[in-house]
Amino acid sequence: MAATIPEFGQAVASALDWLGYSPDTAGPVVGIKGATLGAMCQGIVPMRSIVIRFAEELARQANGRGDLPDWWCDVDAWLALAGLPPRRELIPRRPSSSGNGLARPTPSSPTREAPTGEQSAAAYYQPRYERLPVGASYVHVFWLHDGNDQRVFRFNLPAHVDYRERAARLKQALASLTKSEFDRKYARYRIQPGTE
Repeated sequence: MAATIPEFGQAVASALDWLGYSPDTAGPVVGIKGATLGAMCQGIVPMRSIVIRFAEELARQANGRGDLPDWWCDVDAWLALAGLPPRRELIPRRPSSSGNGLARPTPSSPTREAPTGEQSAAAYYQPRYERLPVGASYVHVFWLHDGNDQRVFRFNLPAHVDYRERAARLKQALASLTKSEFDRKYARYRIQPGTE
């Protein structure tokens, strides 16, 4: 039986409402059967590829409109809300020297300095984890603190998400991106003054 996640259903229903469609009328537009969209509105999580198709089509429909939540244009955020793993970044496979056709794992990229001499974001931000209770459940929160121990970024994850995998990706981004690259990529998670 498919998983049921009420928050996912509410988000899908809100997105369809924002598009101005019912599940049946949205079917041809997003390329997903109306019955499947109706089930998604009830919180029933479909196959991973359907969640990806829905999120990509929603992002395409949004195309520059600012009247929707930022995370609606993030496929990985939809996958996380549905309790599914994020998309994988494909690494080209090289044949191994043993000739068995299996590729050797590639090492993660080391901390680097940009040509301008800027250090990695890890030199500026320190991640901290907190588990915040919300009603009968909780939310995983990753804070990034600056050198003055001020909270600069906030990443929220639902209780059912594997927060360790997200933490590893975040630490990898801190190590591999410069501060300016990191600030641009994760700007939507930056804490605005007075909103913490």
